[in-house]
Amino acid sequence: MFKENTVFVVGAGASAEFELPIGAELAKNISELTDFYFEGRGFSSHLERGDQLILDVLKLGSNQDNQVYQDYQDAARKISKGITAVDSIDNFLDIHSDDESIKFCGKVAIVRAILEAEEKSDLYYDYIYANPKMIDFEKSNEAWMKKFFSQLTRNRPKSDLENIFDKITIISFNYDRCIEQYIFHALQNVYSIPDIEAFDLLESLEIYHPYGMVGKLKTNINQSGVPFGTKLQPQELIKAAEDIRTYSEQVKDKKSLDKIKDIIEVAEAIIFLGFAYHAQNIEILRPPQKTRIKSVFGTALGFSDPDLEEVRKLVQKFSNKVLKFEIKNKLTCSDLFTEHRLSL
Repeated sequence: MFKENTVFVVGAGASAEFELPIGAELAKNISELTDFYFEGRGFSSHLERGDQLILDVLKLGSNQDNQVYQDYQDAARKISKGITAVDSIDNFLDIHSDDESIKFCGKVAIVRAILEAEEKSDLYYDYIYANPKMIDFEKSNEAWMKKFFSQLTRNRPKSDLENIFDKITIISFNYDRCIEQYIFHALQNVYSIPDIEAFDLLESLEIYHPYGMVGKLKTNINQSGVPFGTKLQPQELIKAAEDIRTYSEQVKDKKSLDKIKDIIEVAEAIIFLGFAYHAQNIEILRPPQKTRIKSVFGTALGFSDPDLEEVRKLVQKFSNKVLKFEIKNKLTCSDLFTEHRLSL
């Protein structure tokens, strides 16, 4: 259990503990997927570099208009050339927020890259019973979700399971579904409950993705979702890409923004996990008035001491009631739960 009404703000560094690529590695993956090069000409040409599935999506999305198809290919090449010179695909899409072709291609590439990464992670689960691959919880024992889930279940008997998520809310700036995937399967394993009960509990968890995600998690109960780590068909990939949002699109979504700010406003504790503290994301979180937050915990792995001080200044603007401030640049997400186990 967690002592106070707690909001977890989750960034890419948290997914890295499940072997998902972040930063430069994700940018490199997307660059390779969108680096289209054809060998030969005309009808005899074939794709030498780049991802065939993304190319199929661009063709389908062009509605047989050859000029639009060429524009999409050009946009993809621009992404391939430019993405590795900026912080992230999000930054690149924000720079080109007025270019619909780049936005479309970028969102498609995000979905493709994230689903590929999910498939390679320890949390992948194969629903094909002829050749099942179960989640390797032993390999993920060192990741933060194991310790987070242990904290949730401590002093939580099965008779009180319906209240397991009462004091927590998660705001994830990630496109993946690692949190949902882990919780869904861990609930079944730890409490020996059927998947329908685990799914109902997962649905009760307040979890928000400000920039969208690659699809609501498909389970045996929720057949309309997107399976973790799946390879989508072109039309399915287009549909999934529609749920991805750029920063400028998120800023225009006032209803979603207000909900997030309301959550932060009534929180008593906030925990940042693998979060990069970009100013634009801090603005998404910060409500217009001071909050009730008394405790702040967080990771800032790799940040210099001067930058850590700047993070402190940014976060302290949330509340004038903070009694405990523990954001450290030497902790992983997993380390945070170990070091502050009795404080959370």
